[in-house]
Amino acid sequence: MNRTAVLVVCAALGASGATRAEGLAIISDHAVAEYVQCAPAFSPDGGYLAWIERDESRGRSYVRVEAGAGIREVRGDWPVTAFCWAPFGHVLAYVQSRRQATLGFTDLDTDESWEVPVDAVEVLHAMWRGGEIQAVVRQRGPERTVTCCLASIIPEVGEIQPMTEPLDFQVSRWERDVAFAWSPEGTAAAVLRRGATPPLYVWRAELRELMPHSFLPGLNVVPSRPLCLAVGPEGNEIFLAAAFADDANSAAIWRYEPGGAAAEPVLQFADGERPLCIGVSPTGDRIAVVSAAGQGDAQRGVAAKLRVADIEQLPACVEQNIELGHGLYLLLAHGGDDRSSRLAWSPDGTWVAYAIGGYVRRARIGTDADLCASHLKQLALASLMFATDWDDALPGAVQVERLKQMGRTSGLVEGPDWWTGLIYPYTRNRSLMQCPLMAEDEGSGYVYPEHLWGKNVGDIENPSKTILLMDSAPRHEGKRVVAFADGHVEVVAEEDVQKLLDQQ
Repeated sequence: MNRTAVLVVCAALGASGATRAEGLAIISDHAVAEYVQCAPAFSPDGGYLAWIERDESRGRSYVRVEAGAGIREVRGDWPVTAFCWAPFGHVLAYVQSRRQATLGFTDLDTDESWEVPVDAVEVLHAMWRGGEIQAVVRQRGPERTVTCCLASIIPEVGEIQPMTEPLDFQVSRWERDVAFAWSPEGTAAAVLRRGATPPLYVWRAELRELMPHSFLPGLNVVPSRPLCLAVGPEGNEIFLAAAFADDANSAAIWRYEPGGAAAEPVLQFADGERPLCIGVSPTGDRIAVVSAAGQGDAQRGVAAKLRVADIEQLPACVEQNIELGHGLYLLLAHGGDDRSSRLAWSPDGTWVAYAIGGYVRRARIGTDADLCASHLKQLALASLMFATDWDDALPGAVQVERLKQMGRTSGLVEGPDWWTGLIYPYTRNRSLMQCPLMAEDEGSGYVYPEHLWGKNVGDIENPSKTILLMDSAPRHEGKRVVAFADGHVEVVAEEDVQKLLDQQ
């Protein structure tokens, strides 16, 4: 594919990129912590999220773990260079390195900890596969030489078994010039190098070496900065960020199939927007990308976006703006390093965690029905909160008239969605007021049954069966999302919605 062809493809992708990916939604996105972190990863059951946190002032690093509403610290005696989750329980394995690597283990359920020495200088990019830990390992060779390779570590004794021949580049330069990624199950991996020809190397479990792949130079395309790489299940697909060698602002996400000759740009970015990290879901059917661009004074205004898409529907995707701060500006200004920007999916594909610019964030991924359910649940709870301030009366015409008499008309809404103006002060979020499948000028898409207008909450005989709010039509695969008067939400078939209304 020559440059003209690539530009045509990218232009087509950019033109259609605003199309919404039907059925997929970013339900929530929030900061977990705001320090200097990297390498987030979920436990096998998805209940824990861990990352490495660096204390630059003391030259130390350690693992922090989020579980529920709390964050705990797993600290060793030396800087932590990598960690991974064991496939059983909530056992965290982490590697401490200074003069000699030490493999540490902590059972988060019992707080039991133990250590095993490892015959290596440094261990990076660890993941547990079967009964072993796979990693990039730098170790001592004969005559005091130091080599690095992909290797497996036997956890019980710390013994290292190389999986590849020694690599021909130094681990010490990985922070800025090399990106590494395992496939979700660990049977494949890829290395992306800046300033090297070829820039991409791929490893599969049956091979003893990283195999070079040279499709980028043939297209006059080079890896973007910062480096951005992800590997799909079994290494059948690789996603990376690249731009034309003579135009650093032409960044796009490229999809490459190592088993064939296919290589194509699947998601293009606006001029000045940089992709920061990519992640492929464990099932290989979804991709998440975080990007950022400076706005005005770059040190004060840096806007980031999280995009999520079904891979087969790219470039159509859903996106959400993320406002971060000075740390993200520094990442953009200085190119970042391989450790600073990472993205991981939860095992069930319902969460994405990513670390960029000194923040760890977590986003919930679902369908439009899930997003609609989240909207209606919050609106239902807001309606019940409104009632507690109005003598247990749900929103109704009486309250509208009283507010008008008091001169408090700001925020009141005319038309069929009048009730949204009453409960808005309890949500402070206009985006909740509309079904995600409705266009901006089509109204909320939600219905507040007339027989409940102004009704006293205590007079509702069966709150768990009384529809408080619902979709105005069965637009979610023939079903409606319904919020009940006790605050819970269900997706209900159309015939059952009518039965519930008849009983109210």
